[in-house]
Amino acid sequence: MKVLHYNLYEKGHVGMCNLVMSLECAVLIAKLTKRDHIVFYGNKDVSSASSPTTIFDLYDINFSHEVADVNEINQDIPSLPCGLHNTCLYYLQKPTDKFVNGRANLVDLSLYEGIDNFRTLNNETLAFYSYLFFFQPRARKELLEFVKDTIKPKQKYLDIANSIVTSVKNAYPEGFNSTSVRRGDYLWIPSAKNKEIGGDRVVETLKANFPTNELLMVHTDEVDHSYFKPVRDEYSNIFFVQDYIREHFSELNNIENGLVSLIVGSHSNKFVGTMYSTYSAYFQRYRLYNGLAEDFRFLYPQHHSMNLVNGRFKEEIAHGTNTWNRIKLDESQRQIAFWFREWPECYPNYHYKVNPFISIYPSFLSDKECQYILDIALENKLEYFQNEHRNRININLSDPIMKGIVDRACERLMVNPSLAEASVQVFTQHVGGKTGLHVDSIYEDEKGRRLASVLFYLNPDKYQGSEVLLPNAGVKIVPDKGMMVSFPLLNEYNEQDEMFAHETTVIESGESKVMFYYSIKEYPDNQVVR
Repeated sequence: MKVLHYNLYEKGHVGMCNLVMSLECAVLIAKLTKRDHIVFYGNKDVSSASSPTTIFDLYDINFSHEVADVNEINQDIPSLPCGLHNTCLYYLQKPTDKFVNGRANLVDLSLYEGIDNFRTLNNETLAFYSYLFFFQPRARKELLEFVKDTIKPKQKYLDIANSIVTSVKNAYPEGFNSTSVRRGDYLWIPSAKNKEIGGDRVVETLKANFPTNELLMVHTDEVDHSYFKPVRDEYSNIFFVQDYIREHFSELNNIENGLVSLIVGSHSNKFVGTMYSTYSAYFQRYRLYNGLAEDFRFLYPQHHSMNLVNGRFKEEIAHGTNTWNRIKLDESQRQIAFWFREWPECYPNYHYKVNPFISIYPSFLSDKECQYILDIALENKLEYFQNEHRNRININLSDPIMKGIVDRACERLMVNPSLAEASVQVFTQHVGGKTGLHVDSIYEDEKGRRLASVLFYLNPDKYQGSEVLLPNAGVKIVPDKGMMVSFPLLNEYNEQDEMFAHETTVIESGESKVMFYYSIKEYPDNQVVR
């Protein structure tokens, strides 16, 4: 039997989410090295628990395992050469420099595949798997689905949470928005500066993201509710979910309460969390798991070098292949990128599906990439074209920025970039215009038929309306800046699929709409079929 001997995270704050992160890293290491069993060492009660509670009391681990005393670990068996901090783990295929992001330690897990027993070096096993592991493209989806399905909250907490969500949505059919306001221990972390930030600062970001007439659910460890007076002054419908849980499920201790609160919040329409909080990170993660859009917004920056716009990181580096190298981080932030926030790469497909075939990728384009294409439209006077119908230009993929976008999109779609059409179409629509119901052409030439459409939205923050409707699929898409949407054009019988007929609502006001799209073809440019 092949066994992984694994030290649970113990250095620093041993909170619930930190321990879940450690568990997730364990099962992925075990999976990649073909382990049959994991022995966990150093199992302790979750920090601040009001009654004895371990992570194994809260979560099910669907992997053969046992828990042992830390003193029982055999120091003589081989170990990983380093802790997980400042480390990148991979299997055979070495990661790119951009993925590594300056980390000092690279470990090829394939070297441990043939060893019956090995161990982690120490208890520094805290990391988001999205940042720690470099997955080969073909295996990536399988591995991320594996960790998602292997470690889950126990069913009793899911049941309680679902009962609360049902009750809330019965009272508020339109749903609710959530914010997690971490105070507690964060008041005493000098770099976090939470002690200096009042409720008036919090409400600024909330108002930029949530309409004040919608239900706001607050998840917080702040016991002095006077802190939230500025929020209450703006939001008439406010719900402190942890207070509700204490009142109606008094048998739960404070850690169980927090877990239920987290699960409830993962069903919110929108979410804004607290940076540096792994608890907020799991809101964001579980929302993606629930198929909800998530662009990882935060109440305020935790460092002077961070640039947030309405809670979103401003992506200032146009061509970064991973989220962490598309935003500006100073050296201290780069060093803690393994835990200071979750990354969208945590989700099996980097995106969410609104049905089995239509996929949405929030914030796929950086602000710089959007502006680059908008400038092209402006140069060609497309933005001001006074016509209800499309006015468009083609941009050849000889343009290096456009080619970089298309190549990255194809990679995300798991499609060879050579199957992309040789040019993209940029078009505008004026206020008052709309697009009627239609199906995208499967036009066939020497490169075969078009198989799929890929669309990108550049400036929906500048106009109102133009929602995308797919009536046959029962889907409505509200465009967001930088969003990518993809859907196929052929059905299972290899015929034009009417399910993906689509139209847009009228552009009600604001500036002209600008977007672009390209198609995926059957055959690459270098494989002409007659």
